[in-house]
Amino acid sequence: MPTDTVVSIVLMGVFLLLSAFFSSSEAAFLSLQRTRLNYLVTNNVPGAKRVYDMVTNTERLLSTILLGNNLVPVFDEIAEWSRGEHFQMEMDFSENIPFEKQTLSLVDIGFHNTLRKNGTVYFFDFEFFGWDDPVHLISDTLWHPGMSLNTKNQKVFYSNVVDAFSNDEQFLTRLHAQF
Repeated sequence: MPTDTVVSIVLMGVFLLLSAFFSSSEAAFLSLQRTRLNYLVTNNVPGAKRVYDMVTNTERLLSTILLGNNLVPVFDEIAEWSRGEHFQMEMDFSENIPFEKQTLSLVDIGFHNTLRKNGTVYFFDFEFFGWDDPVHLISDTLWHPGMSLNTKNQKVFYSNVVDAFSNDEQFLTRLHAQF
C-alpha cells in the first residue's frame, strides 16, 4: 500500500477519534447527575471538583467542546488540501525532499531567540537545528507568534529567500503549498 494512502488512513482515524472524543465529552458532561456529582465532590473523589467546576461553567465547557469539534474537520480539510497540492506537484506527501535541496535549518530562529549587545546579534535556542526543506524554515519564521515583522519586512524577507533558493525549480510550488 502506498505511503500516501497509509498516511491518509491514519489521519482519518485520528480525526475520527478526536471528533468522537469531543462529541462524547459533550454528551457525558451534559448528562451528569448533579446530586451524584455533589456527593463525589463532598467525598473528595479525585477529579470530581474539576468536573464540577467544568459543569457549573456550562458556557465555557460547551464553547470549548464545540470549538474542538469544529476544528477537527478543518484540520482534516487542511491535510487533504496539502496532500492534493503535493499530488499535483507529483511529490510524495510523506517523503523528504532530496538532500541537495535541503538547507541547514534553525527551525526556531527568530528575533524572539536573539540578543543584541553592543551592535552584535547573538542567536540562542538551537534545539531544532538540522537539515530540512527551506520551506519549513521560511514558514516557521513567518508564522511564529513571537515574530513581529510588519507586512513590509515580511515581503522583504519573502523576496530575499525566494531569490536565495531560485535554483530549486520546485521551491516556489512547495512554498505556496505550505504557506
